Amino acid sequence: MNKLRIENVSYRYSNHYQTTYALREVNAQFQSGQFCVIEGKSGSGKTTMLSLLAGLDLPSEGTIYLDEKSYRELDRDKLRRNQLSIIFQNYNLFPMLTVQENIAYPLGLTGRKKGNWKQRINEILESVGLNETMQKKFPGMLSGGEQQRVAIARTIASEAPIILADEPTGNLDTANSGRIVENLKKLSHEDGRCVILVTHDPDIARQADVLYRMSDGRIVEKQNLFVQDGKETVKE
Repeated sequence: MNKLRIENVSYRYSNHYQTTYALREVNAQFQSGQFCVIEGKSGSGKTTMLSLLAGLDLPSEGTIYLDEKSYRELDRDKLRRNQLSIIFQNYNLFPMLTVQENIAYPLGLTGRKKGNWKQRINEILESVGLNETMQKKFPGMLSGGEQQRVAIARTIASEAPIILADEPTGNLDTANSGRIVENLKKLSHEDGRCVILVTHDPDIARQADVLYRMSDGRIVEKQNLFVQDGKETVKE
């Protein structure tokens, strides 16, 4: 079981004139099989927290652990290649590659034999509500909602145990937003992945198994949703 843990993490930006803290003494943990949400307004520190979880930088103070191994001890390039998949708000698809090639890209990285790709891609497209006629299209030929679902399809194909999603529904309508959240919840609950989603949307936050609310670089509230004997209870 993969477990991410943030221990007393602070992150600061400094120049000749001042030091600004984006995060202050943050503690949190995330586990496989959980749909976790980090909610906060712009400037609350949630995107900085996601960037540190992705290993794009190291904390100024404190430590991030993956299965009790510090990020400082890990090869962070290898971490992102083998353990993490990131869904960006702007989709981050390769514009000169078809939908099929975008989804196949992580399959190649994971060493899957090419003969099995087409069937696997069809299965993945169906799981996100798209059909195989999309495979030969380029990202610029798709709507925003379709592009985001292709981005999620690529994440599914990666088989990464940890998924980091940066405001993945920020530019989408209500219907497409709902579909994407359901897909991410399935990845956690049915595939056993650790899904961590950053959002400012309280409707999405209410669907979390574990919710962290942030303000001014700090976690100001944590909620754990447990299901026991068929009943939902919230412990804070």
